[in-house]
Amino acid sequence: MSEESTQGILAGECTVQRIKPRGSFNRLVLRMPSDFPDPIPGQFILVSSQPNSDDFLPPHERLHGGHLARFLIEPVGDRTMLPRPMSIFDYAPRSKNEPAHVTLLFKTVGRGTLHLSMVRPGDRLRFLGPLGNGFNADGWKRTLLVAGGIGLAGVNFLAKALSTSPLRPLTVLGVNNRGQSPVRLSLTEVPPVYRWALPKTTEPLRLVVSRLFDNFMPSIVASMYPGDQGAFCGTACDLVERLFQANPTYPAETTLVGCGPRPMLEALTTIARHNHVQRLLVLLEERMACGVGTCLGCAVKVREGALPSEDDGPQEGPTTYKRVCTDGPVFNGYQIVWEHPCEGQNG
Repeated sequence: MSEESTQGILAGECTVQRIKPRGSFNRLVLRMPSDFPDPIPGQFILVSSQPNSDDFLPPHERLHGGHLARFLIEPVGDRTMLPRPMSIFDYAPRSKNEPAHVTLLFKTVGRGTLHLSMVRPGDRLRFLGPLGNGFNADGWKRTLLVAGGIGLAGVNFLAKALSTSPLRPLTVLGVNNRGQSPVRLSLTEVPPVYRWALPKTTEPLRLVVSRLFDNFMPSIVASMYPGDQGAFCGTACDLVERLFQANPTYPAETTLVGCGPRPMLEALTTIARHNHVQRLLVLLEERMACGVGTCLGCAVKVREGALPSEDDGPQEGPTTYKRVCTDGPVFNGYQIVWEHPCEGQNG
């Protein structure tokens, strides 16, 4: 096995422990090498989309500096396949008898994820990670996590890390309909620990416990399909706005975290400004090739020093570009310059 640790990043091989499909979604559990650095919520890995073969492993001495990215590039027929960036959905640290395990959640949408969905237990995949800057939850009080579709992959690890806090996080999951969700849903009574986030002046929402394969995440599901019993009818952003309107004192105390389609994140930023949410964090997902800040393919425009404001007009201040792979993927949502008008909330 060829691997090298550089500034907390490991390039090496992992082994497929198991893969479990649910419709077009897949949960992939990877057995990591013994020196895999412990990740934090919000970080990701680059993973090859096909099983590895020994004859393609590059020499050990090439695994340094700018060559880390080349370690993952693989030929597929007459083409070259780039690795896929995947949020760390869940993590089990190493124990006395078990290696560390990284769980990924992804949707089959193209050639790369199609190949990845066909791996089998025992297959070896090349990886690079953990990558990026994750969440720092120091000083958080109430936490509302908003996930649009597969954006759930970016917030589950955080929800698990915060699950022992006195005010446990609540997740709002936006789906087109429950049949196209990566979660299994069952209705339950709302435990008192989650009632802080539920409307008090409107009819009570029923909490939906989302069974995501082997994991349980308490969440309220917002569905665009009116016939989804027990779900809120509308977008995830509609539900967030309703929660804030029904509980006017909550926004200032709430850390709002979003992961999902860009239109949803832009709409979430507008809601946060209107309701004076003091802390808005977004986890951005971008196409990238290297994962280490070399190719600049994942750069996003940010406005330095931007603060919460109720004004929807153009924000003032100098702009610059930051890389999602190294400066993010977690950003202050108020600082992101959303380049295109929001045409829909899509969440």
